[in-house]
Amino acid sequence: MRFGATATTSAAGRAEIELARGRRFEVASDGTLASPVEFLLGALASCQVLTYQHVAEAQNVPLDSVTVRVEGSLDPATLDGAARPCVSDVVVHVELRGPSTPERYEQLANEVDRRCPVHATLERDVAITRQLAVV
Repeated sequence: MRFGATATTSAAGRAEIELARGRRFEVASDGTLASPVEFLLGALASCQVLTYQHVAEAQNVPLDSVTVRVEGSLDPATLDGAARPCVSDVVVHVELRGPSTPERYEQLANEVDRRCPVHATLERDVAITRQLAVV
């Protein structure tokens, strides 16, 4: 399964994103819309929620609800090129509601961290190949 997204400038400090399935949204660097970093953290949070639902169902773990809140830091001073800008200190806060034991939910959480594709991707270095076209 392959995924894709295309970003194009839409205005100063803004980009329109079109996903391979045709959905569109806009991001901004001026605080008026969600930023790409917020979407990165949101991708992790939403992937965790969906993976909790999937794994809990597959393993017959009763689960009433899942809330995942992700926080991360980015030093704005790194955006000037003096240092490599990276999101750091990522913390994933998970709240599970259901009738199972804390131990069983801890096992579920470990399995979700192992199986969540966004979590797994962010935990390791990913090779990124750039193909430049000047037109």
